[in-house]
Amino acid sequence: ATALGRFPEALAHRERAEAIRRRQNDVSALPYDLANRADLLIRLGRADDASGVLDELDAGIRSGVDAYVGRSRRAGYLRGLAAVMALRPQDAIRHLRSVPPSGGGDEASIMAPVLVGYAQARITRRTGPGRPPAAYAAGSASRASSATTVFSASSICGSSPSSSRRSAKVSLRGRPAPA
Repeated sequence: ATALGRFPEALAHRERAEAIRRRQNDVSALPYDLANRADLLIRLGRADDASGVLDELDAGIRSGVDAYVGRSRRAGYLRGLAAVMALRPQDAIRHLRSVPPSGGGDEASIMAPVLVGYAQARITRRTGPGRPPAAYAAGSASRASSATTVFSASSICGSSPSSSRRSAKVSLRGRPAPA
């Protein structure tokens, strides 16, 4: 259901699986269920509920249980994702920078640098809640260059001959950036 975007249905499945793991006292699989449920809650806009789940995950990490410790990268990434979605860029940067890169192409390794870039742009583009900097509002020439940040597939996923051919320039506004 998650892959199909049916998040409420997916959440019901996650909650059921988590309840089964708790009844079975399956400490080795429970942290995966907690992280997956927190992810769905964040995507559903229920950051407060996700925070409680992440607090439970963090408690297991602090206690040193191996299965929980193995989910620490994901927990940091999910806290950063929740902060981005709540428009708290400083918190997002703090959490996402704590996520060490991995050699694989997992979601945290791919998305953390992108989300950090977004959060940094959000900080630099705003001088107050909902107000753009004076230079931006005045329509200065620096407006176009300061509003566009370029990401490429090779900078996010590592460089390879095939990924460098697929790189694309995208502005933070969602429109293609000038070449």
